[in-house]
Amino acid sequence: MKATQALIYTILADDKPVAALEASGPEARELLREQWFLHELSALKVDGEPIYKAGTRLRARPATEDEWAIYDQECKTAEDADEILFVYLVDLDSA
Repeated sequence: MKATQALIYTILADDKPVAALEASGPEARELLREQWFLHELSALKVDGEPIYKAGTRLRARPATEDEWAIYDQECKTAEDADEILFVYLVDLDSA
């Protein structure tokens, strides 16, 4: 039996890659409808602007090789957790 390899998906906001996570395609797309996730993206800012606000088009697609490499690198330094690991692909503003 062949082992399945985890897939890394990238979340795009208005076609800009903003986050990467390990998920299946349906899981990544379902995440885009979760209120807690939309709330999280609207609280995070890049250059003073929230990642998500009304009218922002969100979509998920398989990560590029570069995005996958960034995700893998961040996983090596992340603490083990039972939660989804989001690797942000943008420079977030300081809180």
